[in-house]
Amino acid sequence: MQFPERDPKFYKWNMFYYNPFDNRIIVPKPNPNLGITLNFAKPKAYLILLPMILLPAALITIINVFGK
Repeated sequence: MQFPERDPKFYKWNMFYYNPFDNRIIVPKPNPNLGITLNFAKPKAYLILLPMILLPAALITIINVFGK
């Protein structure tokens, strides 16, 4: 298959790309105009996702604690 990211069978809940046979961590969405997504079958994808969640949470916490 030339474009596995376009195959619906590799999506969990039609939202999360999960393909253990695809070695890429960052893949284009089925419609490339909509950007990129992570291959959640790869553990490194979670290492990319973690700072994307923790950094905004830390900034919000810092602003709430020291912004008064």
